[in-house]
Amino acid sequence: MLDLGDYKMIQFKKKKKPLIVHAPTHVDVKGTPHILQALEQLNHSYSFDFQLIHNMPHHEAKEWYKKADLLIDQLHIGSYGLFAVEAMALGKPVICYISDYMADHYPKDLPIVSANPGTLLEALKDLLNNQDRLAELGKMGRFYVEKEHDMNKNTAHLVNLYRRLTANRKG
Repeated sequence: MLDLGDYKMIQFKKKKKPLIVHAPTHVDVKGTPHILQALEQLNHSYSFDFQLIHNMPHHEAKEWYKKADLLIDQLHIGSYGLFAVEAMALGKPVICYISDYMADHYPKDLPIVSANPGTLLEALKDLLNNQDRLAELGKMGRFYVEKEHDMNKNTAHLVNLYRRLTANRKG
């Protein structure tokens, strides 16, 4: 859950050199070597900037997230985490590997572009060639986070659940 008051949506503006950001907590788990390899391959044919966020205080990292046009979460785990939620809350599109199993358990409107080490290069090419999709995914991401990860809304649901559970115990 996030306090969405701390994450204002940033409108996408198409750039000649979009900024791609990756912020791994653990480079091997997140697939950072594969990400760096894909970006190196694309660097010859596409114009973009890249920022690797590592060992940086969260408030500084969050400033990079705000500047980013596309964020890459992870390529191995199969589900998204807080980094993807923060990015979507800011209205930023996210690439993250979502396993088939997890996709079946997430809401159908999950706006994350799923990619693994074998599909990342094509996913990046598609998004760099179709930057209008970045704006669309960003809006969809913000809507998704408002629906699924809003701290205030989810807290109210939890309080109601606890009340029902404790009421059943008393009866």
